[in-house]
Amino acid sequence: MIVGGRREIVLLIVLGLAIGATVGLYLSWEVWPVPFYESDPAHLSRRYVEDYIVLVAWRHSLDGNIDQSRERLHALDIPDVEGVVAQLTNRYMAEGREVASIRSLARLSHDLGVGTSGMVVYLQTATATPTPTARPTATPFNTMTPTPFATLTPSPTPASSHATPTRTPPFVPSPTSTPQPSLLLTERRRICSQEAGAGQIQVIAQDARGEGLPGVKIIISWGESDSEEQTFFTGLKPERGTGYADFDLLERDRIYAIRLPFSEDIASDLAADPEVAGCPSDSISVSWQLTFVDNRR
Repeated sequence: MIVGGRREIVLLIVLGLAIGATVGLYLSWEVWPVPFYESDPAHLSRRYVEDYIVLVAWRHSLDGNIDQSRERLHALDIPDVEGVVAQLTNRYMAEGREVASIRSLARLSHDLGVGTSGMVVYLQTATATPTPTARPTATPFNTMTPTPFATLTPSPTPASSHATPTRTPPFVPSPTSTPQPSLLLTERRRICSQEAGAGQIQVIAQDARGEGLPGVKIIISWGESDSEEQTFFTGLKPERGTGYADFDLLERDRIYAIRLPFSEDIASDLAADPEVAGCPSDSISVSWQLTFVDNRR
């Protein structure tokens, strides 16, 4: 009797579990199904925005439709998204990322009108097929007409041997140019504002005569690990000055630091919260303006 009772209990438990699973599946599939929605690019997490921009650049390298690419970028709902693309391109160049990605980003930046001189090398490399081949082939045919072999002997030395290196111009300035090691922090200003919106870190790089220095690499960090930093460059907003660059302080709980490669000066304790920065109580945002000057004469 006891054995039979245990069997009945086990059968009832198994039957109950089966009925419960069946009812649960029916309710989850038919009565209360999980709704799925297509996410808008503006709702992307910050860590996926970079991947989205790279995908737009890859697509633009295939179709060259700048209007469609601009529309896709504006779907992110980011202020000055063109400048963000240029900053991302310069950072990929500085970090030595995959060449194909840099080429796509450089082409997109150029077509958006925010290209820099450091991107020229990647633009020429990406479009080297039509232009360079036309010039080398034109030289032999012109010189071979009067004396085919006599002119071929001297021409490789002055023309052919020097034509190949010019496909990647050695004189193109890079983002990490020589003025950077001598740049010193000469002024640090805190700007408290009562207007709504995020503050900024504004960097101005000048030479000894007070003229702006474009292409200066700026590293901004907000933590101890290398992953908690970004790179941007001066000169991407020429309407503000050739030596001007800025970074939006979207995360108010962070404290930032600014440094330039090979420079001993570091601007630290740049708080994004106006209260932490010591602004008056009615301040809504805070910005920092840093001026770096080349002290060489």
